[in-house]
Amino acid sequence: MYIDVMQEGDLDALVALFNETRAVTTGLPSTALTPQEFLIQIEGEATFLAKIDEKIVAFISIWVPDNFIHHLFVKPKHHGAGLGSALIRYVEDRFGRPLHLKCGQSNIKAIAFYESQGWVAGSVEIGPDGAYVNYTLPV
Repeated sequence: MYIDVMQEGDLDALVALFNETRAVTTGLPSTALTPQEFLIQIEGEATFLAKIDEKIVAFISIWVPDNFIHHLFVKPKHHGAGLGSALIRYVEDRFGRPLHLKCGQSNIKAIAFYESQGWVAGSVEIGPDGAYVNYTLPV
């Protein structure tokens, strides 16, 4: 596994991973996005890919001014392989702490993952997709 910066040629595979993962994740909308809609979602963000045998298996995007992780997605068949942790460490090494993210309150697997990695739960808020928890990975 290696981590790379997203390139224009990665878009179709990245959108496929995003849509595949959202479709099977509790608490996320299952509606598929087009490549253009996805680009709007990550506009202005630094996006990094985890690749195995040149195939994208996970990605992370971060809004750098706030150290806010907007997206962290791992292909379902690669859950538990350390890819999410590796991507978080990558952005942590690059941008420092604290890091922030929000996670759907009903996404129990993701909440367990973040808390096992030292993320601290903060306020719970309601958004268009339901309740979410604000998390911080402190200094």
